[in-house]
Amino acid sequence: MLNKKYRLKKDFQFRYIYRNGQSIRTNAISLIFVKSKQTGIKIGISVSNKIGKAFFRNRIKRLIRESVRTHLDNMIKGYNYIFVANNNFDFSNSDYSLISNYVTHAIKQANSIITSIKT
Repeated sequence: MLNKKYRLKKDFQFRYIYRNGQSIRTNAISLIFVKSKQTGIKIGISVSNKIGKAFFRNRIKRLIRESVRTHLDNMIKGYNYIFVANNNFDFSNSDYSLISNYVTHAIKQANSIITSIKT
């Protein structure tokens, strides 16, 4: 379970990241990130109603949240991240390892962009 101190909770936080952030897109997940005023990491997860019923969307959120939790050490501090499940991906035939691979790939791409910005 992802600790609550890492979660984005307010609508205005999500809107700010959507408006000002940079995005990375994989087949299953899009990652939007923006520099934060705080030193920690904040993470949000968004799954559209188009993907399916509530129990299915919640399952996808749990899988993404768990894979993000295992990769917290690889994420660069001082940034806020939103993981968005893509509508056109077939999540019904996917398992944790597949989603975790997409999350890992998105985080690696974001880290390379962030480090190129810093230098």
